[in-house]
Amino acid sequence: MMYFTSDFHFSHSNILNFERGQFNTISEHDQYIVRLIQNWSQKWVEGSTLWFLGDFGNPDYLWVFNILRNKGCTVNFLFGNHDRWEDLKDIIDQYVDNVYRYPVYLSKKFVVSHEPVAVYEDTVNVHGHLHASKLRDINHIND
Repeated sequence: MMYFTSDFHFSHSNILNFERGQFNTISEHDQYIVRLIQNWSQKWVEGSTLWFLGDFGNPDYLWVFNILRNKGCTVNFLFGNHDRWEDLKDIIDQYVDNVYRYPVYLSKKFVVSHEPVAVYEDTVNVHGHLHASKLRDINHIND
């Protein structure tokens, strides 16, 4: 199975002001995401693949990907506009299997990216970045 997610924004307290107001503190927000990943790990089968589509946040939380990797899942990390190579370059290889800086075509008709990218009418783009917003286009899927 292949799974897609993005925009964890670990430790980005400003995210609470825009769309995640159900959390009282950024710590509560971050712990909720950790619990989600722990729950995912109980359901995913060995050989599953996760595509993280950018805007991870605090690199101190990269360890959460090992929860899935320890279950035999492959983790692919695609940079988002809030991810900085300088923050991640020395540690990211310990927690993910593959790192990408730009959109990736998984086939001729299927591309993953952080921000939506222009595609032909017979191509699908799975992306993040828009959070709860959606494009009115059947060719774009906001995880």
